[in-house]
Amino acid sequence: MAIFKKSISVLIFCSCCFSTDLAIEQQDTLYKIFVKFTELYSSGDFYGAEKCMLAVLDSGKELTADYLISALNNAGLVKKSLGMFSEALDYYNKAEEYTIKNSESILTLAWIYNNKSRIYTFQKSFPTAIGYLEKSVRIYQGIENPDNSVFNNLSTAWLNLGIIY
Repeated sequence: MAIFKKSISVLIFCSCCFSTDLAIEQQDTLYKIFVKFTELYSSGDFYGAEKCMLAVLDSGKELTADYLISALNNAGLVKKSLGMFSEALDYYNKAEEYTIKNSESILTLAWIYNNKSRIYTFQKSFPTAIGYLEKSVRIYQGIENPDNSVFNNLSTAWLNLGIIY
């Protein structure tokens, strides 16, 4: 009986170690897919970039809120770049929904609002675009001790408002 208990204990220990290694490996794989997405998107290979994000979204893996929101937002970026505005908005809306429910970072929401405003600007729905940009500006201005990325994003929102007006 003691040998059986030891065997079970070793089996449980090994399975815990294996599942931890598997989780780390999955995070590493997801990170590599996001890096590949960035390379493809930056080079203008939007179809390749889309495949990366669809691989993440369709992987069947349970994603952290940050990975899911980033994948949805990135898929929206690709669809916007391909002129598929309705599909882009679908991805942005899902990212917004998950951000409101799960994300601790209000900056992510401002980022999504900026992206949504671009779609409405392209569609010449200026009042809607302005509304999203104003929400984004309010979020950025409400950040205590902002860093350079906040200032860059805030200036982008102001620039986009200037383009609309």
